[in-house]
Amino acid sequence: MQNIQFQSDNKIISMIAQKQIMGWMHLYDKYSSSMYGIIFILSKNKNIAESIFFDYFLHLEKSSEILTMQKNRLCPFLMQGTYSFGSNELIRKGLEPDTSTLGDSPKLIQLLLCAKYCLPVKKNTVGVELHSQAS
Repeated sequence: MQNIQFQSDNKIISMIAQKQIMGWMHLYDKYSSSMYGIIFILSKNKNIAESIFFDYFLHLEKSSEILTMQKNRLCPFLMQGTYSFGSNELIRKGLEPDTSTLGDSPKLIQLLLCAKYCLPVKKNTVGVELHSQAS
């Protein structure tokens, strides 16, 4: 069993609410690969995916929605938001999102990605928050 150290979603949201840059860094560390992956699958283009991913992070920073997330709701919020934002940005750029791999259901994305990346937080004996994931 592999242990990966992440801050809890509540801690991340709290840090962001307190305008601590570390909150955004923890959010990035925990969710960026899933978020970028969704956008890349939709765009099939590395440069476009990177641009949209960056724009979505700027959108999140300007929006106060993230501050209203409740426990265990951050991952579905981010995955749904990434899918919607990515699709809309591609359409705005005159490109068709490739949903053939993902299907047309953002709920499918939430289930698959959250099952893998939204792991319950456990405390070890020294009080450090850990996420467990089977190898």
